[in-house]
Amino acid sequence: TNVSRIPCKYSHNSCLICDLERRGAVLVSTIYVILLTSVAIQTSGLFNDSVFTFIKGAKSVLVEDEFPARVSSLLRTFENIDNVDEFYLWAKGPFLDVFYPETLPQFYQGNKLQFRENIFLTQSTLLGIPRWRQQRYRTEDCMLFDRNSDLADFCLERSSSIRWVPIQDNGNSANFADFTFSDSPGILSYKWAPGTSSWYSGGGFNVEF
Repeated sequence: TNVSRIPCKYSHNSCLICDLERRGAVLVSTIYVILLTSVAIQTSGLFNDSVFTFIKGAKSVLVEDEFPARVSSLLRTFENIDNVDEFYLWAKGPFLDVFYPETLPQFYQGNKLQFRENIFLTQSTLLGIPRWRQQRYRTEDCMLFDRNSDLADFCLERSSSIRWVPIQDNGNSANFADFTFSDSPGILSYKWAPGTSSWYSGGGFNVEF
């Protein structure tokens, strides 16, 4: 009985508010469906033959192939890298041979050459330009077992990779020279880094080839 005695103007306002809320919900739902449809169309368009071939070729030549004999006598692949020296061999081998071949369009000679014929230069815009990022990790205190003392005498942060070790800025090894802390002008002097470079917070650099 109390509800029936509510003046009409209040009842009308309540209905108007409900109607506006319903319209707003329908509008938001419609926009959301349009957004999902656009994302689905955009995503499905990326998985074509060219992209598949490029990704397959890039993985094969950069990750699965062994280091060339001219830079390493060991039969190592990217997944086998466990020290900075081997990473430097990979950088001088598969990485440079793929993105900066000496004789165009001949790329690093690996197991599946058919995946590499012109595909890197013609399709690389789909993934963007190559970037070289120097990552540094801080050491921390920890307990080392005696049986492991000959393997390492330091610990890395939890977010660090177990494959990488910190490098001293004054290291004497010739292979370590390019991986010590460098500034932007120093990077531009590298023959294999003709692009732009910059700092990032935490110490290190980015190079865009």
